[in-house]
Amino acid sequence: MTLDPEAQRLLDKFIDQRRTSAQEHLAGVYGFPVGRAEGCWVFDEAGRGVLDFGIGGQTHLLGHRNEQVRYALHEHGHHYLYTGEDHLAAFPVKYAETLAGHLPAHFRVAVVPSVADARAIADAMPGTVLDQTRTGLGRTGRMWSQDPTAADVVLIGPSGGGGLPFAAVAAHKRLWDGITLPPMTNHPLLCVAGLVVLKQITDDLLDHVERMGAVLAEGLAELTQQFSFLRPPNGVGLLQFLKTSDTEQASEFREQCLARGLILHPDLALTPPLTVTEQEVRQAIDILADVCLDWR
Repeated sequence: MTLDPEAQRLLDKFIDQRRTSAQEHLAGVYGFPVGRAEGCWVFDEAGRGVLDFGIGGQTHLLGHRNEQVRYALHEHGHHYLYTGEDHLAAFPVKYAETLAGHLPAHFRVAVVPSVADARAIADAMPGTVLDQTRTGLGRTGRMWSQDPTAADVVLIGPSGGGGLPFAAVAAHKRLWDGITLPPMTNHPLLCVAGLVVLKQITDDLLDHVERMGAVLAEGLAELTQQFSFLRPPNGVGLLQFLKTSDTEQASEFREQCLARGLILHPDLALTPPLTVTEQEVRQAIDILADVCLDWR
């Protein structure tokens, strides 16, 4: 999408005002001026799209604005949002029942608003912790990156919540005695989103992740053969890692990728939504190749 000069001037002024306000009032550092997002794409205010293989792609496991998640949240909002921590709401129970089908017997579940909350609960429990905050729920082409039957506690990260602040702890029922749960535990809205995400992780989707992961890994391997400043990639499924020979170059490399239309993690990890198409994977590889050509 190309704007006429006057429209571009007004848009730039609007974005500059937002950035100035953010610097004044928001903690953190912000860059890309988001207008909307859908599937594997994030669009700026002018409608220019970039492929999201970064934190957004990792968090939105099934793509930005997943239709089923949006519908379920809208429907739930017609009834209530939150009524109290000791109230028996339907969706927390449904989420725990559904997740239990992917876990060892006698596990209980707590859905919390952050990974920090989840880790704090796990730290208070004895036993072996299986951390799936980055690798679970199909990211590797399997439901879990490791067998959960050998663990006492399983941690699930934001990718389980369809874009909402989400994490979960699943642990054997004997470990929950004496555990203090944080505020907003098992919030129905989070559990609605989590349930819809779980139900979409099918065998067909996991097969798709394996195929797309192979395409992505092959493309990254070809790049490392052509460009000596890249180290051999590693990863599994749709969790792949690209490394530069000089780690201090990673930030600049990432900025060049964004300028050409590809979002990466700060450590150059690539985590597109599991629904990414082969065309989108190959487009990401092409962008990386263009950056590498100018880098030499």
